[in-house]
Amino acid sequence: MEGYLDRYLADIPDWAWHEYLWSHDRFCHRIEPELREQSAQAAAWIGISASRRIIAGHSAVSIKNLIEAAGCRIDKVLDDPLKLLRPYLFAEFEEPDLITVYEERVSKVQQFLEKERLGVFNSSLAEEIILAHEFFHFLDYEGKLTDGISRIRITAFGKLKFHVRASALSEIAAMAFARDLLALNVHPCILDLLLVHNGNFS
Repeated sequence: MEGYLDRYLADIPDWAWHEYLWSHDRFCHRIEPELREQSAQAAAWIGISASRRIIAGHSAVSIKNLIEAAGCRIDKVLDDPLKLLRPYLFAEFEEPDLITVYEERVSKVQQFLEKERLGVFNSSLAEEIILAHEFFHFLDYEGKLTDGISRIRITAFGKLKFHVRASALSEIAAMAFARDLLALNVHPCILDLLLVHNGNFS
C-alpha cells in the first residue's frame, strides 16, 4: 500500500470498527463495552472460521461463482429505493436466497478508489467485498452460524435483566468473513467511510 491515507486506514484497529458496527444496533448503549467487544471477537472468529472452510475447499473460485454454486442468486439494480432512509447500504441479503446489489453506489465507490489510487484493498474490487459480506449472511441464514452468540443479556428499568438479539454481531462476522476470504489488509467497513467522505455520491 502507498500513501498517507492508505497507511491511516490500515492503522484503524478492529475494535474501532466493531464499535462502529455496534453503533447501528439499537441495543448498543444497553450493553457494557467489555461485553460488546468480547461478543464482537467471538463473532469475528465465526466469520473467519466460515471463510477458512470455504478456502479449504474452493481456494481458486471467484466470489460470484461461490455464491451461485451455493444456490444463492445475485440481482443488480441501479439504486436502493429506500436510499434516503439507509444511505450506507451497498447491497442486502433477502431470505432465503437473494443478494441485491445497488450498482450506482458500488460503482462510484470503485471509481473513487481508482481516482484516488487507494491501494487499501489490494486487487479486490468493491463489488467483490460487498458480495463476500452478503454471502456470509446467506451462509448464516442457512447454517445459523451466529445464533449461538447473537442473544445478549442487557439490563433495563434498573435491575431487570433479559436477553435480546444483537444484529451487530452478524454484521461483524460478515465483515471478518469478507476480510479473511479476500485476504484484505484493512477492514471492509472502510467502504462506508469512503461513502461518507465522498458526500454519499449525491
